[in-house]
Amino acid sequence: MLTTRPDTHGELVRLDSDSIFQPDGVQLFLTEALGRNALYIPGEAAKFRGLVSWQKVNRLLAYGGLTYPRLRVIQGNQALSPDAYSRIGRSGYARLLVAELTALLRDGALLAIDAIDQLDEQVAELCRTLEKALGIPVTAELYGSWPDSSVRPPLWDDNETLLFQVEGKKQWSLYEPTAYYPMAEMELPEPQGPPRWHGVVQAGDLVYIPRGWWYRDSALGEPSLYLAVRFANPRGFDIVLRLGESLRRKEVVKMDIPRFRTADRQSRYMTTLQQEVINAITLPGIFKGVLDDIQKSSEPLVEFNLPWNVQSDPLPPSADYQLVMLSRFSTIESLIQRRGNGWIDILHNGHTLRFDDQITRILERLCKLPIPTLCDLLEECRTYLSEERILGHVSDLISKGLLSARVPVKNNAS
Repeated sequence: MLTTRPDTHGELVRLDSDSIFQPDGVQLFLTEALGRNALYIPGEAAKFRGLVSWQKVNRLLAYGGLTYPRLRVIQGNQALSPDAYSRIGRSGYARLLVAELTALLRDGALLAIDAIDQLDEQVAELCRTLEKALGIPVTAELYGSWPDSSVRPPLWDDNETLLFQVEGKKQWSLYEPTAYYPMAEMELPEPQGPPRWHGVVQAGDLVYIPRGWWYRDSALGEPSLYLAVRFANPRGFDIVLRLGESLRRKEVVKMDIPRFRTADRQSRYMTTLQQEVINAITLPGIFKGVLDDIQKSSEPLVEFNLPWNVQSDPLPPSADYQLVMLSRFSTIESLIQRRGNGWIDILHNGHTLRFDDQITRILERLCKLPIPTLCDLLEECRTYLSEERILGHVSDLISKGLLSARVPVKNNAS
């Protein structure tokens, strides 16, 4: 059932996970809506205004080096050829054509920028906040639309989607799935009945569209700017993949299938194989193992702090810089792979990194504190490590690409 939750808290001050889903908070979203029910949460007009703006869009189009397929112009449900709005310039790189692009948008085309969380700090912060709550990777796309006379057929996605309406308004219709747990390669019949929910989504509103739900949007005579934040929940085949990896070492799995042997021999082989599968799937911790696999295989964050992190002493000349772990899901348990006599090994970005085991104290605080400053870390750790050792460990983490220092990012939507 589609549920509507009124927003009574006014303008958003900080986009933490509970603020995003106010007034009920993120926990109710996880337990009552995620993967099950579409959700509409009305909000104050300024709630998401700090995430993106038309000014940011203009800067990205002019100076972001955007080209197809990162930048798409969509007419109906089809992405137009980039030749319709860009050319290769004298520099050898694609350049957007102002008159041609704006003409297409004026005629009702949709502007889309994929993975904008890799282009904008504020959107990246939003995705990281959601990742902490969900425990899985999150990415974001930006959409701009104008009056559109075309009627598009409904669509569905093979992932979960959160729509953040930043500016303007759009009309949305949501339809229940026409197949259970659909996968990307499936062809599904379009919904025939009326929408399960139909309404106008205005600035500050949030809509959750579960995997497989059909949706249709249309413009309402004014510019509209919104973010589509997407993520894929772990599924049953993720368990199957993990089982396959653990079973590969078993003798019965490695041996040839007895395809030319007797029926009795083939039956005994299958019985042995089935028993190994049963043994593997009943081992404790398989749910956590699947989540660990997803987290460990996720790409690390990308942040630089030039010119300092290139120098022999990569620390910036201020204790007010924030320290950001570049491992996407940072807990002591997920970071440390092996321990030895006075050392630990950390697996990061496909490489095994060795550190002095005293750095565990630093890592515990970095994982615990919400993006601390260097000053915060010094205050937390000075009871058991000298300032010199703390600074040395932080420098080591920065040099090996596990940590970055950055100017504090204001995380508000005012």
